[in-house]
Amino acid sequence: RAETASAQNELLAEALTRAQQAQAAQISQNTILKDRITELESLQAVLDESLAESHQELEETQREKRNLATELDRRRQMDQKIAQKDVGRVVEDLRRVLLKAQAHAPDMTFWREIQDSVDLLDQKLARELPLDA
Repeated sequence: RAETASAQNELLAEALTRAQQAQAAQISQNTILKDRITELESLQAVLDESLAESHQELEETQREKRNLATELDRRRQMDQKIAQKDVGRVVEDLRRVLLKAQAHAPDMTFWREIQDSVDLLDQKLARELPLDA
């Protein structure tokens, strides 16, 4: 009986040693996995922050783009109004010159053709540069 008990104790001791070794290996693996999870969580935090910054930069860029488009449109409208006024002045100057020329030489027959050409120019420019732009 003593031998059997001693053999059983030896077997139990070996089994306990193997169980302790397995437990130590499991603890080691768990520690490695926890460390890896911590690394991945840190990386995820960095990626989330980077994504948030990129999103904010995109919103700022889009806002700037809208502001620039608005400013460009405003400037185009101003330029068009200025151009319309300038064209109007040129047409009026042409009309005054024509009237002066007609006053000095009223018998010339091509004045009507010139007057018609000025009127056509005025109409064309009015279509291309509408005053209400």
